[in-house]
Amino acid sequence: MIAQSMRHYQTPKDVPGSKDYFSYYLWITQVQQGRCLQVSFEKQRRARSVPDVKNMGALYWQINTDWQAPSWSTLDYSGNWKASHNMVQDLFENVIVSPYFYNNTLHLWVVSDLVVPLHNASFTLELFTYDQNTAEPQSTIVFFADIAAASSAEVAHISNKELFGANFTESNCFVRVSADHNSTLLARSHAWPLYMINQTIPPALSTYLHADVYAVKSTDNSYAQAKIIIGNSVQPSIFTTLESEEIAGYFSKNVITLLPGEQVEVIFTAKHPIENLAEKLRSTLVIKSYN
Repeated sequence: MIAQSMRHYQTPKDVPGSKDYFSYYLWITQVQQGRCLQVSFEKQRRARSVPDVKNMGALYWQINTDWQAPSWSTLDYSGNWKASHNMVQDLFENVIVSPYFYNNTLHLWVVSDLVVPLHNASFTLELFTYDQNTAEPQSTIVFFADIAAASSAEVAHISNKELFGANFTESNCFVRVSADHNSTLLARSHAWPLYMINQTIPPALSTYLHADVYAVKSTDNSYAQAKIIIGNSVQPSIFTTLESEEIAGYFSKNVITLLPGEQVEVIFTAKHPIENLAEKLRSTLVIKSYN
């Protein structure tokens, strides 16, 4: 995992052997594991309607582990969700969009496990730069297409030349793809033109990330959940993760790409009811991002 991470991502600038250096590798290998699963599962789900393949899904090794040790599991020994588990969760939604770059072209697929078709769905492709300080895309492409029931299909392929134009390059941009139907968001994903080690991404933006934590009262009157509003005030924040080092539980969303000014609501569910959960989570919450 370390070798793969070094092949795809910038290595930390801290001194090898330092606490921060080791902490970064613990974090980036989890992100890399999630990305490996993402690339594999998306390709397998895209093959659902491909003749002579018709792949109906995937199983993976492994979901959990029965001892405390480094492992491929996406749940740790205590049942907590690793970052990769949230990424796997997103991949098994009923409808996903799967954008990827290949041969100087952005290919966009949509996969649906729904038993009914969705007519005239809207697809939005937005181009962003890593150093922009607003949520306004540099360019936008919108088109409409039907999503057949229980199917996979390539709905668009756009050349890099058309996508980036004359003002942008593969090294300083990324793409957000959204699919909507009847004004309801169906799926969202991001595509990276190059390995991130080859992209120009401004560093040290995590200090601008902020999170507000609120109590959420559950139906049995215990405080087993807390609501987190995470936001970013400056440039895009890539692979933003939430972690509670002292409270066992899981986040409803994690490994989030945030645009400047964008806010996302996340629910944290504790493994056991905890008094003053929001207050305790507020003091122990750790926010990290790739940049």
